[in-house]
Amino acid sequence: MTTSVVKKPLIMGFFLFGIASILISFTSSITLLIALRFIQGICGASGQILARAVARDLFSGHKLTKFYAMLNSINGVFPIISPIIGGFMIHFVPWQGVFVLLGLIGFVLAGLIVVGLPETLPTEERATATFGIPLHQLVRYSKCPISSLGHS
Repeated sequence: MTTSVVKKPLIMGFFLFGIASILISFTSSITLLIALRFIQGICGASGQILARAVARDLFSGHKLTKFYAMLNSINGVFPIISPIIGGFMIHFVPWQGVFVLLGLIGFVLAGLIVVGLPETLPTEERATATFGIPLHQLVRYSKCPISSLGHS
């Protein structure tokens, strides 16, 4: 079984999120804590970005819009409940315990992706990986009205 184009960045993102979270729990330097939180944030964001890519592979039209609405609802709830969970945890463990839990969540998610996320884009529809945006796409996007970008 090969690891798909989508799975590799997801696995790396959540694995590095887990590592950064665990390292945060051991740091005593504010500078290192800030740097690791930055890395943790970027790695955690890989899940949101790639969830949209997977959704685009699986849905189109109205179904895609409904899925994005549900995804945005979930993304809106977690910033509200996460501090509540963290505040509750602080009553029982030191602040480092919150980051240990986040690290464990990152490792578990990486493992679940390895065993449970199939490739969502058919082989014939995959494009070869390139760095940057090809020139012809830049020209095409420069001719589009801004309000039409990002909509299907």
